[in-house]
Amino acid sequence: MGELRKIPNVGKTTEKALISMGYTTIESLKGKTADELYLEECALRGGRKKRFPRCFAVGTEGKSRSFALP
Repeated sequence: MGELRKIPNVGKTTEKALISMGYTTIESLKGKTADELYLEECALRGGRKKRFPRCFAVGTEGKSRSFALP
């Protein structure tokens, strides 16, 4: 299991997508929201996908939040 898989709800497919986008560590995701990651993936893939929107880093109100590291 890679470091990104330590993030709740990040499985093999999401980890692979994040790595292909240049995010290889939890630290590299600091300050990114799920919506920003989704839009980056859409730009990279050339179209909208149903992977990142609110699949992780989601607050209890359903609003995306930044990755906060201790």
